[in-house]
Amino acid sequence: MFLIHQLRRPDVLPAGDLGIRHAVQLAWDLEEIPTPESVVELGRPWSPYSTYAASLLWHSLSGAAKRAGSALRTG
Repeated sequence: MFLIHQLRRPDVLPAGDLGIRHAVQLAWDLEEIPTPESVVELGRPWSPYSTYAASLLWHSLSGAAKRAGSALRTG
C-alpha cells in the first residue's frame, strides 16, 4: 500500500491482498479464491500498469457488494 498510495508507483500488484484475490475470482468466474501466485500470473499482461488494474479490481468490489446486498434484501 505504501508503494501505491505514498510513492505512487504505477506497476504494483498487491497479489496477496484478499480484496484483489476476491475481485479476480469474480472477474474470471473462478470457483475458489486464487492464490497470490495465480494472481501474479494472471496480472503479468497488466504490467507496467498493474497499480491501475488493482484500482479497477478494488473498485469492482464496491459494485459487487451493492448487488449482493440488494439481492439479500429482496431475497
